[in-house]
Amino acid sequence: MAMLVGNKCDLKHKQAVDVEDAKDFAEDNNLAFIETSAYDATNVDLAFETSLIEIYRIVRKNLAAGKYDPTRPAPSMANVPSAATPAASPVASPSPAARPVA
Repeated sequence: MAMLVGNKCDLKHKQAVDVEDAKDFAEDNNLAFIETSAYDATNVDLAFETSLIEIYRIVRKNLAAGKYDPTRPAPSMANVPSAATPAASPVASPSPAARPVA
């Protein structure tokens, strides 16, 4: 899932790429296109919602086609420790001399 996001739509006078050129590029490359502005929050939520809806649609399609195994992590998550197998803490335990005496 990929989306072309034109940022700073609130600054039309500083626009480096024509909106129609961006739309044409997105269409030619099978990308969704949206203009946003972080300054005034124009379409920021819509960009995230559109991405999530598209990801959901792809996962449902793959589930229906039997191409998705929910028990197998995505390749990007293969080396991330799960809650069942926490990573070793980078902080060492205090030495016996540093522990308070009861």
